Amino acid sequence: MPTSQFKSSSVMPTVPTASAMPHSGSAMPPSASPPTATTHQATVTSTGVADLEQLTALLKLLSDPTRLNILMLLSAGERNVTSLCDELKLPQPTVSHHLGLLRMSNVIHNRRAGKQVFYTLGAKVENIKPGEIAVAGESFSVKIAPRS
Repeated sequence: MPTSQFKSSSVMPTVPTASAMPHSGSAMPPSASPPTATTHQATVTSTGVADLEQLTALLKLLSDPTRLNILMLLSAGERNVTSLCDELKLPQPTVSHHLGLLRMSNVIHNRRAGKQVFYTLGAKVENIKPGEIAVAGESFSVKIAPRS
């Protein structure tokens, strides 16, 4: 990542998006192509340090392949925990852990229907089309999409 010099109150550093390259043990559905990293511009104002810390926290959240897979699955519509577990081929406690982290960051929302819990993308996430999303912060947006 290129270094930026803060000469004014507004700087445009290049910020790479989260990469979803699978690693050993990742739960990439066989039919899904991994999202790829692209480069975007983020506007950094006089509160640049806080903005960069927020961006760093979001990139850390999105750095896990399981969480990225969950977001990609939710981009196609609402899902319950059981269907996510089946699709990801992961145990329920693992999926629930990742759902909890995404929910605490307001990236996803849940609703209860009896004993089932259904998850959808949150207000921070723009669903561009199935398999392509943008996660927004206050002064930046991270786009995650398959390579075309």
